[in-house]
Formats: sequence, structure tokens, C-alpha cells
Amino acid sequence: LELTLELTGVPSEDTIRKIGNDKLLELIRETDEDWEEAMNLMEIFLDSLVKLDEDNADRYSYGCEEYPAEVDIIDKLLKFDPDDRLTVQQALQHRLLKTFHRDDDEPVRNLIPMGEFEFERRRIDQLCLRELIYREMLR
Repeated sequence: LELTLELTGVPSEDTIRKIGNDKLLELIRETDEDWEEAMNLMEIFLDSLVKLDEDNADRYSYGCEEYPAEVDIIDKLLKFDPDDRLTVQQALQHRLLKTFHRDDDEPVRNLIPMGEFEFERRRIDQLCLRELIYREMLR
């Protein structure tokens, strides 16, 4: 989480409220002030290229307005606010993955109702669990 905050910057109060996690809120309030701004992924990408190929460091410059596809998809997936982040379907249609994307091979399903996860919230003993499994088998 700290690495994500370091890269994305500290999320806005609206985003924190939207997530509604008290531990997250506490961690963010204790964050390093250096994390206030998001890091520039293009700079990280270019610095990594230079480190990997120091002899040709002068070759690596980027004057384009548009990020390379690899950096662009990371930038769009690495968002703290889930509403700003790419969905799986959007990521599969991204220019980096577009050649691999096949609608007919990637079925999309509706969200599972939250009630289906109610059993995860209950504390149950082994006997009760057996009974629940038995009842599920009878359905």
C-alpha cells in the first residue's frame, strides 16, 4: 500500500471517503509528505531504461505527447480511485493488449449480488459449516 501511495500520490478526501476503510484513512494521515504528488511514470520508465543500457543512455528521450503503450496501461491501471482505474474490459481493449483481445473468448458476467457473500461474514463452527455444505448439496 505504501508503494502504491508513493507512486499514485495521496488520494483526495473524496476518494478516501468513497473507499470507506478506517485503516486506510489512518495510514494515509500518517503518510510521508513526499507522497503528496503522484510520481511521473514516464520518468521512472526512462530512468530504468538508462540504468539497463547506460552505454546508450542518450538514445532514451521521449518528446512525444503520448506515453508508450506499456507505460500508458500501467498509468491507467495504477489509480487509487477505482472509478478512475481501467476495468478489465477496458484494459483488454487497450492498445497494448488489443491484438490479443477476442470478445468471443472473454465472456463478461454481471456482478455477483453481495448477498452471495453473506456466509463470509458469519463466524461458524465446524458442525455448522457441515450443515451449510449439506444444505447446499441438496439444492
